[in-house]
This record gives sequence, structure tokens and C-alpha cells, in this order.
Amino acid sequence: MAVKIAALMVVVNMEDWVWWALKSVYPSVDYIIITEGVARDKWEDFSLFTEEGLSSDNTPDEIRRFIEEEDTENKVLWERVGFQKSISYLRGLNLQRCPQDTNYCLVLDADHIYDYEQIDRMRSLCEEFPGIRAIYMDQLLFFWDMGHVLEIGEEFLKPYGHHLSNFFYKWIPELRYNRDATFVDNQLLPAEWTHPKSEVRPDELKTLSYDVAVYPPQFRCYHMGWVGKEKTIEAHLLKTIWSRTLRMKWLLKNDPGKITEGARQTWMPFVNASREDILGYQKMYHKIWTGVFDDSVRERLVQYKWPSHLEALLREHPFWGKSKEWFGFEETI
Repeated sequence: MAVKIAALMVVVNMEDWVWWALKSVYPSVDYIIITEGVARDKWEDFSLFTEEGLSSDNTPDEIRRFIEEEDTENKVLWERVGFQKSISYLRGLNLQRCPQDTNYCLVLDADHIYDYEQIDRMRSLCEEFPGIRAIYMDQLLFFWDMGHVLEIGEEFLKPYGHHLSNFFYKWIPELRYNRDATFVDNQLLPAEWTHPKSEVRPDELKTLSYDVAVYPPQFRCYHMGWVGKEKTIEAHLLKTIWSRTLRMKWLLKNDPGKITEGARQTWMPFVNASREDILGYQKMYHKIWTGVFDDSVRERLVQYKWPSHLEALLREHPFWGKSKEWFGFEETI
């Protein structure tokens, strides 16, 4: 069976990366579905966007440029929906717009770069073994510039209570995205990164008769969100806690019985916290997790040599090879 892949993107204010993200997957996917809008549960400061809840930077121009210059096969479907209630709803719009002949979805955030050769290998694997439900990926996080990387795998994340994302997953018309879903063994859950994991190597697939998620990872997502403009970082850090505290406030008012003890301990202190307190906590958290606010992170970063075809793409980017200052010191490639 010929597998068809839809790349799904929710985007707002990502002018620095969206063109390159689209370009990186274009040769190896059948559809690119772009939903532009703002999740009200993710942001506190709506002045960052237009009155309609759309990008206030050059993101629309970059998408139009890509369509005009690169979309020779009419793969791109772009809808500007503006303000919506949640990120779950926005991602759900992505899923609902998948053509009926879609077999698999690839989560394409606007700061993700993919190796199209790896997408081709994922397609071939799914054509040979149609029981694959999802494929997990390591993430390569690039800091300051495109020449230094921190590899984020499952063993790295486990001590902090995080899990790897399965950015590549089987599509069915009934699939829905649920950001708050939890892991349940042997159950297909309605969210792209909450499919249960079964540790299986590709050479073992032929012996399995049930749907599986391929894990440990055989593939990688190149995450470029920490490269570039410092002005976006505080907003990024604030929105993470903002969405959680907003949900806590709603539960306290409407359904306090659903607040778990873990959520009460973690998020309750921030329900009435100031912006400065929240930002201070997030800086501490990210220092623990990635070292991004700690000079010692330089000991954990390694220089990265891009695959030749991806390097050719990224050398077109205005950030390539330039030093960037991130919270107090510079790192150059």
C-alpha cells in the first residue's frame, strides 16, 4: 500500500523559521496543512498578535513566498483561523482537514526541521509494516546557533517526568488531539504524543500482529526554537505556565475534584503569582533541564555537522554562522 503523509502545522509569529520548516519536508510529504491562529489558553499577552488573533510579524509573507516559489505540486493547504480556545482545538482543526486518503501525520511545528531522507525511510517502513501506529523521535535542540546541539532522548527526559514525542503517527478520521491525555498501556489514545510505547526494533515488526509504536527512536527532529531572537524567549517561557495556571483557575471554579495532588503541588503556587515570579521559576526550571541559563551548558553542547543537503538549505538562513547572545554570554560556531 502506498502511504500518504500529511504534515500538520499550527503557527503564529514564526517568521524566522516557517519557510525553512516547510522547505525541509516538502519533497517527502503529500500534504502540508497549515492552521494559523492563537490558542487563548497558551498566551497571556494578546498584544503580540493582530486583533483577529493572527501573526503580527512576517509569517504570512513567508508562507505566501513559499507557496509562490516552492509549492509546484499544490500540496499546501493554509487556513487563517485567528483566536481559538485552546491548542487542542487548533491541532484538532489540523486533524479534521486531513484528506481522506491520509495514512500518517507528521507534526511540523514552525521551528522543526526534518531530514526528508528520514521521512522517506519512515514511509517505506510503514508501507512494509502497516501495523505501525507511531514512530518516536529523538529531538536535537540547537542553542544560540546552528552549530551546537543538545540531544534530547528518553533517558535524558525521564528524570524530569517528560516523555519523548511521537511526531509521526497513524491518522484515522476519528482521531482527536487531547493535550491533557495520559499514558495508558495497550490503548490507542486520542493525541499524537500519547500513543503507548512498545519497545520494538524495525526488524521485529514482522513478528507482531498488533499496532505498535516504534521505539527506541530511529529518527530525529531538529528543533530550532532556541536559535535566533532573544525577544521571543520570555514569551515562550511565560506561555507554558500561563496555560497550566489558566486551567487550574477554571478547575478551582468549576470542578475542583479533578485537580490531582501532583497538579495541586506543581501549579497551585502560580495561580496568583506575578509575571516576575513565573518567569523566575521558568528560568530556574530550564536551567535545571537544559542549562540554557547556565554557562555550564557549554560543557553539554556538542558541535554538530549537518547532513550535506540540510546544510545547503540552512546556509540560506540569515542566522547561519552568526554569534547570538542568549541571557548573558555568546557562543559562536
